Amino acid sequence: MGFMPERLGSETTSVEIYIGAPEIQSVVLTGDYSEPGNDITITVTIGEGSATLYEWDFGDGRVETTSGHDRVEVLTHSYANHGVYTVWVTASNPIGKSSMSVIVHIGEVLAQGLSIGVQGDQSKAGQELTFSLTQEKGLTEETIYTWDFGDESDEVEIKGLDAAGTQRYTYASDGHYSVRVTASNEGGRNSIVIDVTIGTPPSPGSEKFIGSDDEKEKKRATGLGVGLVILFLVVILVVGAFIIVFFWYRKRYVNLEGQYKTLRAGTTGDPMALSISASELQEDIGYSKDSEADDTRLVSDDGEL
Repeated sequence: MGFMPERLGSETTSVEIYIGAPEIQSVVLTGDYSEPGNDITITVTIGEGSATLYEWDFGDGRVETTSGHDRVEVLTHSYANHGVYTVWVTASNPIGKSSMSVIVHIGEVLAQGLSIGVQGDQSKAGQELTFSLTQEKGLTEETIYTWDFGDESDEVEIKGLDAAGTQRYTYASDGHYSVRVTASNEGGRNSIVIDVTIGTPPSPGSEKFIGSDDEKEKKRATGLGVGLVILFLVVILVVGAFIIVFFWYRKRYVNLEGQYKTLRAGTTGDPMALSISASELQEDIGYSKDSEADDTRLVSDDGEL
């Protein structure tokens, strides 16, 4: 689109003409980000069109407006605190506008140097303990701190070290617990873990950490099953021993009775003597065992065989 200035006498009048809205090509930040207070230089480059106004939003609550017609605009800013900031730049003219953002990390952002302290009576369960969290470097206000007390309870998420730095907790059971705190922000994540022993912990070989009710029920069921198996084996052994003794005694008694019947039949010549009952043994004869000869002899009432 062209333009021809009007000539009115010796005066010349000019009119600005804009060809399209400005298009931001890049936003570049340079400077020392290691500590707050250092100057950060922000450079904006326009690719197409031209701008008359620039609006700068530095992400820390401060906004500034400048004017200019160059395709490259430069501004300097400093941040008062550690943190992660998003810088927005908007270039505009009467036809339109465009915006672009960039993120800057000022100082240490990632939470570093985490430490957990604990105070209170740890000799038995049911006593309230006080946990304290400290941090040496990094953001604190915009950091999310997650507490895990290691007893399968729900994790606790708290924003800001002032609110999350002191926690009170009570364990319901004795045992070993691992207490973990995770700090998360735009700079990343970092964690710290400490071990806490409450009361008398389980003996070696048993549960190292407090188990759930389902695990305890499984152990009880296993112990009951083992006990029943042992009882069954004992009953089998007792019954087996009884059967062995019974048949041993029966066999020995029948042999003695048979010897007596044979002797009686041979003496009297009466075949009916073979049918003598076992109860007649005490009436007709006495018998004893000669232990020295390890033999059995039947003795009649008058001492003769």
